[in-house]
Amino acid sequence: MVSVRDESQLRAIQRFAKQQAQRVELLQEKLQEILAGKPSLMRQLLKQIAEEWKALQDGPETATLRRLHTFKGAARTLGLKELAGQIHEMESRVAEATEAHWNQLGTVLADYDHLLNSLMASRTEDSCARDLYAYASLYAEEASRRLQAGQRRFQGVRVLDQIRHWDEATLQQIHEIILHSVANAVDHGFLRAQGSSEPALIEIEAIYQEQAIQLVIADNGQGIDMNFVATQAQARGFVPEPGRPLTDILFCDGLSTASSVSETSGRGVGLSAIQSICRALQATPEIRNRSSGGTQLSITLPLK
Repeated sequence: MVSVRDESQLRAIQRFAKQQAQRVELLQEKLQEILAGKPSLMRQLLKQIAEEWKALQDGPETATLRRLHTFKGAARTLGLKELAGQIHEMESRVAEATEAHWNQLGTVLADYDHLLNSLMASRTEDSCARDLYAYASLYAEEASRRLQAGQRRFQGVRVLDQIRHWDEATLQQIHEIILHSVANAVDHGFLRAQGSSEPALIEIEAIYQEQAIQLVIADNGQGIDMNFVATQAQARGFVPEPGRPLTDILFCDGLSTASSVSETSGRGVGLSAIQSICRALQATPEIRNRSSGGTQLSITLPLK
């Protein structure tokens, strides 16, 4: 005869076994994401998050939101779906995030880190990205996935990188700028666009120009709604600095041309994050409409 106590213990064991089975399943999903992607770049991302972990929790809310948005874009582009989803959740509650919320994100990071370390230990090669071409397939894959889901045709991502020797830290920052730019182009230029059926094209160039590096990210999407820009500038009392365009207002925190928040845009963080990175690089970004249609982001980086 089985007692009530025995039945309670049995149910507890069954719950524990079910939880363990679910955890194993989640770890297997994470491992598949890693095997399908670029482990060395994933490892770089986790290392960067770990280095900024304390600043993320203790820093100003706007700065934390910018970095979380950047890390989410990188995780999504690298195919780390659960990490991107967990960061997206954190973005939504960053203002009232508790230690438990940060611990939950930390657990996901620790899982990926453990799996990556185990995998990389068995590999002899662990090459880091040396130029923009190393990232090109990531931008193309991410854009293709999202455009296909939105039933938009995709022509591709064209990359021209004339920089022979990138500084590793600068290249990583440029990668983050492009992540935000491509996400903005896909969202605002194509997925939220009305009436355009032209195949989406994104072009990325890094060239030498007068003792500087000229970085240009362009698309053939619907372009910037200048009426919206003018209205927002008037409402906020925004006046650009002498010689600067009115579109500089788009780099302000919390300003978005989107009417709703999605997984990738709508919080007014992407261009603000680009502005923050440019300040660290002592560069000034400029965004405008192209005469041929679409949007162009230009950044002049002084040579180190």
